[in-house]
Amino acid sequence: MSDDSQQRWWLVAQVQPLDGVSKVSLDFVRELTVPEADSIRQANGLLNRLAAAAPYAKLFELFQQFQKAGISSDKKRSAQRLSIDMNRAATALSRVANNFPSDLRKDAAADFKEDSAEYQQIELLITEECAGPTFRILASIVHFEEGPFQAVGDRVAIHPSMFAAMAEILPGISKQVLLADVMYRGVIVAQRLIGRILKIYEPKIQSAGLTAQLRYGLTHLPDGSILQFDRRESLAQIFRKDAVSVRGLTTLRQWLRSPRSAKMARFVDLSTTSRRLDKSLPPLTLQDQLALLALSRATREPDPLAQVQALWEAVEFYVSGVEVGRMFSKAECRKIRKAVMDALPSATAEQHERLDHAIGQLNNAPLLIKLKAALDREGVPIADSELDLLWKLRQLRNDVVHGRNSTLPEPEDVEYAVSIIARMLLYRVLQG
Repeated sequence: MSDDSQQRWWLVAQVQPLDGVSKVSLDFVRELTVPEADSIRQANGLLNRLAAAAPYAKLFELFQQFQKAGISSDKKRSAQRLSIDMNRAATALSRVANNFPSDLRKDAAADFKEDSAEYQQIELLITEECAGPTFRILASIVHFEEGPFQAVGDRVAIHPSMFAAMAEILPGISKQVLLADVMYRGVIVAQRLIGRILKIYEPKIQSAGLTAQLRYGLTHLPDGSILQFDRRESLAQIFRKDAVSVRGLTTLRQWLRSPRSAKMARFVDLSTTSRRLDKSLPPLTLQDQLALLALSRATREPDPLAQVQALWEAVEFYVSGVEVGRMFSKAECRKIRKAVMDALPSATAEQHERLDHAIGQLNNAPLLIKLKAALDREGVPIADSELDLLWKLRQLRNDVVHGRNSTLPEPEDVEYAVSIIARMLLYRVLQG
């Protein structure tokens, strides 16, 4: 039936066959009441959405199709044909990315009330992540009827109108940029957003998992053991209260804890505080706005690794647009390019494009060099030990992510880093 509220749900038990012929016997115990059916429907809907992670799963699938479209294994496929295939795949991917934020909001509205704290947190995450330049570029491709790629001789290049749009979103972008890399980073933004949203869903996932187990209708578990059945328990509705009971395994002590962050709540009365606070900031660039948002997120994240990630996002926005002296002149870059190409006469067009991109990045200064340049220009007072601390946290986070180490940052180091980056941002913002 089209109306879910009119569907009839039955409590069914699967038992071992009695006649030795049938594969299964089903006992229809009784029809479920409306509240019981609603509880099952909600649990099933949540688990299905999270199991599929539908919007992101579609994004990743389409990006794989885009990668396949860009692989010129067919020697007879011309650059014109290759650009058409890549445009078709890129547009399909961008269409899903363009709808990605609204799809996430629709799912969140189905699982939380729109005035709930959880929905508001999800809304904030969507706004923060999808406002980034890489995701905006990915989502904008669908608006170009001619497509983002064009054939230039025997190779495929970015269409001029697409590059102009990219430069408007991300000023200073290199002409050697690979759009495929930007699109990939946009998909990674979606992956990170899904991961952050799932943290908010954790209590619901636990409740939905318990509900699914209680509604399990078989008499035997997957390992063959008999399942004890209690009708009253099987129809229970699972939800989490505002406190949980904790029992120490060693001390055997028992106490109640709030399932929220362990950080002590702090408050400030903005109307009576003696501290000078500018309640209205001067006009900010998009990058400075995003840097402030990332810093703010770092103060709210309960996980120290997520805090470090947010802090370095703030740093990356802070140094975006910072230019440092060129290490290689244009003439030197041309000599390097010619020497490399002469050394690899059998390189494919795709390898040539990758080499061009790598050589084009020679004058792109490392992040730490850009950060030091920005700090010097804006006169930010900062000690070498403070820069070392920021870099140590970045390396620590990278080691954990790549499986090289499992040491978490010290809370006091993270708090100090928050103070350092707040200092950097305020020096820029308040000095105009």
